[in-house]
Amino acid sequence: MGGTTKRVSHEHLRVKIQTLHQQGFKPAEIVQKLGCSHRTVWKWKNKNFVHDKKRPGRPRKVSPTTKRMIKNRLYKKTGSSLRNCARELNDSKRYKEKKNQINYVTVQKFVKSTRWGHTAYKLTKKPLMSQKNIDDRLKFGELLQKSGHLSEKRLGEELRSHILWTDESIIELYPKLNQQNVRYRTENKSDVPSRVVPKFGLKVMVAGGFCARGVTPLHIIPKGQTVNAKYYMEKILPIYFDSMGNKEIFPNERKIVFMQDGATAHTAKASLSLIKTQVSTVWSKGVWPGNSPDLNPLENLWSILKENVYKEPQPRTREELVKKVQDVWNSIPTDTLEKLAQSLKQRVEGMVKVNGKMGSDFINTLYNEVVKQVGIYLRHYPGTRVVVNGHSLGASMSSLFIYFVTSINQFPTANYALVTFGQPRVGNVHYADYMNALPIMMNRVVARADIIPHFPPVGHLGLIDLLIHTTYFHHGQEVWINRKEINFCSQAVYEDSTCSNSLGPLYTIIDHLQYFDADYSVCYFVEGWLDIDLISIAGFTPTDYIPPMPTVMAGFLTGLVEGGYEGILPVIG
Repeated sequence: MGGTTKRVSHEHLRVKIQTLHQQGFKPAEIVQKLGCSHRTVWKWKNKNFVHDKKRPGRPRKVSPTTKRMIKNRLYKKTGSSLRNCARELNDSKRYKEKKNQINYVTVQKFVKSTRWGHTAYKLTKKPLMSQKNIDDRLKFGELLQKSGHLSEKRLGEELRSHILWTDESIIELYPKLNQQNVRYRTENKSDVPSRVVPKFGLKVMVAGGFCARGVTPLHIIPKGQTVNAKYYMEKILPIYFDSMGNKEIFPNERKIVFMQDGATAHTAKASLSLIKTQVSTVWSKGVWPGNSPDLNPLENLWSILKENVYKEPQPRTREELVKKVQDVWNSIPTDTLEKLAQSLKQRVEGMVKVNGKMGSDFINTLYNEVVKQVGIYLRHYPGTRVVVNGHSLGASMSSLFIYFVTSINQFPTANYALVTFGQPRVGNVHYADYMNALPIMMNRVVARADIIPHFPPVGHLGLIDLLIHTTYFHHGQEVWINRKEINFCSQAVYEDSTCSNSLGPLYTIIDHLQYFDADYSVCYFVEGWLDIDLISIAGFTPTDYIPPMPTVMAGFLTGLVEGGYEGILPVIG
């Protein structure tokens, strides 16, 4: 492992040297900027490759039969390790007859050289969706369609703004991090700082609600208190009832909808009876579908609350934590609440499109999990630039990720950049205008005659298509790599006709599969979706979601973003 890390690090450095040299930096300036030797800069600045030459020596050789035996034990299998595989091979009848022995390192090298074994994925977790859950979700969608809550008109917006979303959540100051990602690169192990965590971390349980015009007072549940039906009715529900009587946030009491999930305290007969004496429409047991966090915008609001609570200076006592939680909750902007409340329409419509299932739509499979991970990293590395990146379908998902986090103001102080490769057109002119108006650096890298960036095809009605918004448009600046030329295209138009569009019908899928000599015909897809990746640049360790980004592409990304940017780049693609 150590040799691989060193080689990747060297290739990153060489790409940075070449990038800075092409940008006009002098060798001495590159040395000062990157902290490398003059000899290294002079050796690599004019080369057109970054890989070391092939070393001499006897090539590794694994027989075809051994390869099949290894694949049979490891390919699409769970619970099988490389050491166990080597042990099973050595104990096999064939190996004993031939008196052969194989080391697990040999198995590891072979597996790493294959398309299927380059990376070992963790099994993804998805909520267990029974057929009843699916039927309830579809039934809920039909109910909202009939009641007008999904209408695009003013009435629909007004109905959605009168929903009071309520729930409880735990705010933990020291959440458990993914140890695979929390790495620190340095020459000496003694330089690695300790992550100071108390034996018993600070946490508080809170109860609250929100609607489009404001939030309810946040109730802090005492330490050791269990939220049963009695406590819920005596301490929490009165807060919600007082908020529903506030004409500033609920101007029309006849339109109020009270939403709560299926927790035992919520669905007790006494609790439901008390709620129905105060409000006529209740989304609870029997109406609100169980196992449906993707439909509840309050889940996003909890994420926003936690991300802001985690910022420095961190509380050191429970009292300080409670005060910060209250302050952050009461300072959430109204426009954020409005966007979350109105997102119900998109959430339900997306659920209906996938026949009530969970896990096939972008918001559920990617967005919530990525937001959680990015929030944790921004907490530990405030001010870090978040570069969102993807290829092909992953590029479209990266664009949508930027759209979602900015439209609901998920991380208000985050510094984003968007760099995509082979991105198809994502939205219409409204979408393109919204993205172009964001104060974010956006580059669409197009390789030669890649055909995918020209899909979906534009309409043939010209201005009429533009007026009725049926045509897809690109956003951001196109970076066209035409053989050895890198062209930064015009940003004055949606698509520069002098760049990749100038090739007319001479497009090819081959160029879509070859970016920076990285063979994307062996991309790692999961059910058609390009999964999440957090790549390593200057001190960040790759996760095990998908294989690391090709070195040359990662170096180009670094140079393109900031000409040798040093820091952590969480990259989602």
